Amino acid sequence: MNIRDIAKLAGVSPSTVSKILNKKDQAISAETRRKVLSVIKENHYRPAAPSAAAAFPARSFLLGAVLQKRPGIDIFLESLLLAAAREGYSVLTRFAETAAEERRCLQALLEYPLEGILRCGIPENGEENQALVKSLPCCTVNFDRPAASKALGLDYAQLGYQAAMELVEQGHNRIFCMVHGDTPNEMQFVEGCRKCLHVKGSPLAELQTCRYSREGLEGKLLLENTGAVCFDTALAEKVYEGAERKNRRIPRYLSVVSLSENEPGGFLPRLTVLLPPFAKLAEAACRGLIARIEGAETQKKNEGPLCGQLYRGDSVAMPLSAKSKKIVVVGPINMDTTIYLKDFPQVGRSALTDSRLISPGGKGLNQAIGVVKLEGIVSLIGKVGRDYEGSEIWDYLHSHGVDLGCVRRTSRDATGHAYICVQKDGESGIMVYKGANDLLTPQEVMEHEAAFDGAAYCLLQTELNIEIVRTVVRLAHRKGVKILLKPAAVDELDDEIFEKTDIFMPNEKESARLCPGRDTCAGQAEYFLEKGVGQVIITRGGKGCYWSDGSRCQTFPAEKFDVIDTTGAADAFASALAVLLAKGMEIREAIRRATIAAGFSTTKWGTPESLIDWDTLEFLSSARK
Repeated sequence: MNIRDIAKLAGVSPSTVSKILNKKDQAISAETRRKVLSVIKENHYRPAAPSAAAAFPARSFLLGAVLQKRPGIDIFLESLLLAAAREGYSVLTRFAETAAEERRCLQALLEYPLEGILRCGIPENGEENQALVKSLPCCTVNFDRPAASKALGLDYAQLGYQAAMELVEQGHNRIFCMVHGDTPNEMQFVEGCRKCLHVKGSPLAELQTCRYSREGLEGKLLLENTGAVCFDTALAEKVYEGAERKNRRIPRYLSVVSLSENEPGGFLPRLTVLLPPFAKLAEAACRGLIARIEGAETQKKNEGPLCGQLYRGDSVAMPLSAKSKKIVVVGPINMDTTIYLKDFPQVGRSALTDSRLISPGGKGLNQAIGVVKLEGIVSLIGKVGRDYEGSEIWDYLHSHGVDLGCVRRTSRDATGHAYICVQKDGESGIMVYKGANDLLTPQEVMEHEAAFDGAAYCLLQTELNIEIVRTVVRLAHRKGVKILLKPAAVDELDDEIFEKTDIFMPNEKESARLCPGRDTCAGQAEYFLEKGVGQVIITRGGKGCYWSDGSRCQTFPAEKFDVIDTTGAADAFASALAVLLAKGMEIREAIRRATIAAGFSTTKWGTPESLIDWDTLEFLSSARK
């Protein structure tokens, strides 16, 4: 094939082809030049060399590239070679780590008849090295592009925006961004995350920034946030480790997204990663360089930012708050001492035991932990002392993800303490020292009014001062929050409390004390409904429970378990019922499942550790239908 054949295929004169081959085509239109070069490349035309001095033709279709070794460069180089080949070009590559090495590489490449050159990285002395190739079309790529620069490179602000968007679109608003330090790339990444939350998040959206240190990840970040965006997978690994220590299961309690040079393995659950657009960057650089070489129009204008490629793993899910509404718990917080006895001690006799358990407890704490274990969101209102036991309880609640913003500490009295005696049949008797619980005031409850905003249910007990109970039912009623009230240690209640209670849940003995003269569950439930209660559930221990809403009623049998300790069964029932109803479950199915939760809690000593988790409740509820 010769020049005449090329000219015939392109529909131009041989002299036009000759001018283009010898780069004397200034007067030739860009469209004609593009058409001729396309024919030349498609037919792999190379003119014969008349002499050794002209061993290389003017049109060599050869590019040079000096690259810096760094994460992602392999993807960049592969894409560069493929993009050049599609345009009929070949690429000679060299690698350099410093400006001096780049100079030597450029000098070596210039021994070849290059048509253009691409430089990637090595910012020092860039202008001096650029002078070496000033006679050639040149494209510079900077992976670490400054924020205000218009140069071709990675836009870390865009990558941060895109990574955060994966969480925001799932409904996350409380997110922390984890970086190593304050490098320009990391700060751009953080700003991109922050911009995403500002533009796409709710008005309450927040972004916290964490710079990792050798001391590890601050536990508060894991407990206060539902999502994490990491600058690289090394940081994501630290988040996984911290989440495991704090029992913040991924993605159930914490969703994680990370930048990565490739799709990583070894993460359980599999990590969702965002790959920087190394391939797109190489293609854009190649297009731009060849456009300059061939005198064509530069790459498409207004292409927009180069977005990363998202590989979705199993580390991102909707936040729990999007699945069910918050539950407020108002109740006593104690340290429990549980003693196992064959029989309760009699007056004038001693009883010996060889088993004792000391653990956090109290109806308020138990129900809050029960809600958390069932993947609900909970705020606990209560009071503990500034003593050792109070500190132990505080740490226990914090480690389980309970919102402690409404738990007060006081130096005026010790933390409440309960002494629980459990017989061999599992039945128990309880003696309670109120302590700090008795110092909680109605004014302090009102100061936590915001805790009721957006809540579905309030779990309330009458072991607290009756003025506290009145204050809570009034506040919850005004906020549209349904009250689930467990009466304890009272012989009467105000009509106002009955009228504002949505679900009244006494046990058999409590029910009998509150409405003497009525001997049946149906009669007692009717009495409470006449007082204004919305629904009544009378729990009957091993005999199950009775439910009525005035127009419907049903008896639910107890679920069979090997009973060891019945102490926390009522708390397990109440917390499960509230979570299930908050998720929108029908009342009778919710009661059936709550009886399973109550039965399960009797199989272990102590209450908090015996409370059922969501997966177990789901399994048992399906197996026992």
